[in-house]
Amino acid sequence: MSDEVRVAKRRRITDAVISIVVGTEAQETFTVHETVLSERSGFFKAAISKRWRPGGDGKIYLPEDDPSAAGAYFEWLYSSKIASKDDRPEPVTKVEQADMRAEFELLVQMYVFGEKVLDDDFCNAVLSAMLLKMENDDAKCIWYPHRNAIRILYEGTSQDCPARKMMVKLYADSGYVAWFMEDDVSDSEEFLRDLCMELLNRRMIAQSMKQWEKRQQWSK
Repeated sequence: MSDEVRVAKRRRITDAVISIVVGTEAQETFTVHETVLSERSGFFKAAISKRWRPGGDGKIYLPEDDPSAAGAYFEWLYSSKIASKDDRPEPVTKVEQADMRAEFELLVQMYVFGEKVLDDDFCNAVLSAMLLKMENDDAKCIWYPHRNAIRILYEGTSQDCPARKMMVKLYADSGYVAWFMEDDVSDSEEFLRDLCMELLNRRMIAQSMKQWEKRQQWSK
C-alpha cells in the first residue's frame, strides 16, 4: 500500500464533519465528513463553502429531499454499495408486490437525489441496482419498475436523463396493457409521450405493408 493511500485514508477519518438535515415532517440529520462530500459531489462542495454565511448555523438543509434516499447516498459514499435488500434478491415470487414496488420507488428516489447532488457514479450504481432487481435468475417472472416509480423519476430529472430512456425502452420492449389498467396511479404525461414516440418510431421502421392492403382488418 502506497503512502498516498495511507494519507488519504487518514484524512478521511480525521476530517471535519458536517450535519445535513434532510426532509421536513420525517426529518433526519446525517453527519458526513466534508472531504468525502466535496470529493464526490459538486453540489455539496458548493453548499459546504456557503454554510458559514452570516446568520447560519453551519448545517446544510435539504427539506425537499427524501431522508431514505439521502441516507442511502451517504452510506454509499463510504461503502460503495447500494443499500438494498440484497445484492441478489430472493425470488420475487416470495416477495410481496407492494414491497417490490416500494423498493423500486426508493431506488428511483436515490437516482433523483444523485442527479441533484451531481454524482454520476452514484446514479450509475443505482441504475445497475434497478436492472439487477429485474434480472433475477431464480424468479419465474421479471418485475419492472411500477408507474409510480416512473412518475417519481420524471418529476425529479431532466429531459435528457439516461434513466428516463431506460424506462421507456423497458416498457416499449416488454410492457403489457394490464400495466396501465390501474386507475389509482397518476402517470407522468412526459413518460407517456416518450413511450408513444418510441413505439411510433419503431412502427415506422418496421412498416412494410400499405394500409390499403390491410383493409380486411377493419372491414365489417
